[in-house]
Amino acid sequence: MSRWLFIGWLVFAVCVARAGEFPDSWTWNDSPGAIAPRVLEGKPMPPLKLSGWLNGKVTADEMKGKVVMFDIYTTWCVTCVSDIPHNNVLFAKYKDKGLVMIGVCTSDQGLEEMSNFVRGHKLKYPTALDPKLMAIKDWKAAMFPTYALIDRKGIVRVISLKPEYLETVIQKLLAEGT
Repeated sequence: MSRWLFIGWLVFAVCVARAGEFPDSWTWNDSPGAIAPRVLEGKPMPPLKLSGWLNGKVTADEMKGKVVMFDIYTTWCVTCVSDIPHNNVLFAKYKDKGLVMIGVCTSDQGLEEMSNFVRGHKLKYPTALDPKLMAIKDWKAAMFPTYALIDRKGIVRVISLKPEYLETVIQKLLAEGT
């Protein structure tokens, strides 16, 4: 086996080994809608197909070398609303330490509904509309909110994470450096 082939396999093995690195009790494994997205763990994050940004726009270049937290939500989700204050605290606490937080509103109701939701519930982090519901398809999200954490290399480290473990995972990924 050539040295480069060996190195390629080693890198692949490290990525795969990291998939599922967090305890299953930290994720919504008891729901079929939460298990499906976990196939993305250990793989590069899906591309973003978002529009109608509020609270600032986040580009792919701005995510490079950063830890990214996705909050995939809907405007009708009671749990999504109740998690907003906690998400705002995490955003304020870690944004200057390398965290990028993105709200992804999976609504076919349009920008006006999302805008009213963001203002009414005082979301502080950048949020974009997923008007064609591509995030649901690409991220395999079937329950809301769906939280995904991406490391500084753009690899999905955990998805369908329970809110009470967000800060622990954020801290771990930030501590890994670049």
